[in-house]
Amino acid sequence: MNAFETELGVQPEIAKAVDDMGWLLPTDVQGEAIPMILGGGDVLMAAETGSGKTGAFCLPILQIVHETLRDIQEGNKGPRTGKQTSSHNEAKPVQLSFHDRSHGL
Repeated sequence: MNAFETELGVQPEIAKAVDDMGWLLPTDVQGEAIPMILGGGDVLMAAETGSGKTGAFCLPILQIVHETLRDIQEGNKGPRTGKQTSSHNEAKPVQLSFHDRSHGL
């Protein structure tokens, strides 16, 4: 377990990938943004280059996509936002193609 998992609520699979990339601790930007995004909040921020903005936004997005795909595979049709979808809409198969430049994610 690392700080991304224990303090920010990132899934163990993503936290392991972050650890494999050598990210030991979240930056200030990540520490503020990740819990807010995972909680469904809107986030707008400006920070210097190298402050961790990309990770702050990408990690929660990866987690939300992973959770949504898992829910679809398990037969749960609705999104995690709590909004109701009409019953005549069926979940369609989803396939993601994600090109990553690192092996961790």
